[in-house]
Amino acid sequence: MLTFSSVFGCFQIVAVEDTPVNLAKIKQEYSISDDFVYHLEEGEFVMPGFIDTHIHAPQYPNAGVGYDKQLLDWLTTYTFPLEKKFSDLSFAAKVYEAVVVSELQV
Repeated sequence: MLTFSSVFGCFQIVAVEDTPVNLAKIKQEYSISDDFVYHLEEGEFVMPGFIDTHIHAPQYPNAGVGYDKQLLDWLTTYTFPLEKKFSDLSFAAKVYEAVVVSELQV
């Protein structure tokens, strides 16, 4: 069962339970009415939406960089210069190893 809380019209999952034991407590804690409790049926699952769940390994060093730029400016300033560095196999190996280690820790 999923229990949702609405904050300023945006919904968030506040609990995922396989039994209703804690439901009353959760509903009280988050002021949730029955209208915002969804019981998953057999075979149903939750999948996040509007969340970028993939990465491009060559862009890993640029993660979180340049959000203040438009796409073309970001590509010119960050992406293209970084991609040139991957011709150095030692650099590429370090970046790819860091990507794998980072993703396995998640």
